[in-house]
Amino acid sequence: MHNSINRKEYDMDLRDIRQDYMQKPLDISSYKDTPGKLLEVWFEDAIREDLPLPNAVTLSTIGLDDFPNARVVLVKEVQHDGLVIYTDYESIKGLEIDKNNHVAITILWKGLERQIRIKAKCEKISYEESDKYFRSRPKGSQISAVASQQSQQVEYAELSARSEALEKKYKNVQSLPCPKNWGGYRCTFYQIEFWQGRPNRLHDRFQFSKNDLVWNLERLSP
Repeated sequence: MHNSINRKEYDMDLRDIRQDYMQKPLDISSYKDTPGKLLEVWFEDAIREDLPLPNAVTLSTIGLDDFPNARVVLVKEVQHDGLVIYTDYESIKGLEIDKNNHVAITILWKGLERQIRIKAKCEKISYEESDKYFRSRPKGSQISAVASQQSQQVEYAELSARSEALEKKYKNVQSLPCPKNWGGYRCTFYQIEFWQGRPNRLHDRFQFSKNDLVWNLERLSP
């Protein structure tokens, strides 16, 4: 006979958690036609404020099972029209982007009371670009990228053995060549929303949507 479970013993009541927002209004007037510039300014603010991992973003893809799939990745370049990330092309996220290269990117900087939501289209960058960045990484990170078949099931002992074998193989070189299955994606955005926390939940939300080559700007209710 199964024991009945009293859900009250296990449920968590989070309704009393509160956050007061005290930031100044978001002045969007200088960026009506250049949301990418505002994106760069906000990244600079996050770095200047010494926020932890200011380049950490949530990348959401459409899974191979047609369900949304999200994970945190690190942005390595901020450009006027998009972001660049790097990964194993044969990883789950790589296969999902190959199937549907429209993605969502979410950035939260709690210390600045800011959030950015992006819709973007991802394209692989050139092998030469990927190789240049790959060779700039610490050698241990290079070895890890080559040893790991990202997202595939593995025993730690097997992964460790691969890594040790690569360390011996490349002990006399400064850098490994970039594997063909590893590289960057340039995620060019076609919609981007900037959210700034404001007192009394009257937050600032501005959404840029690209129509051909023109950015349309709307203010959204919080």
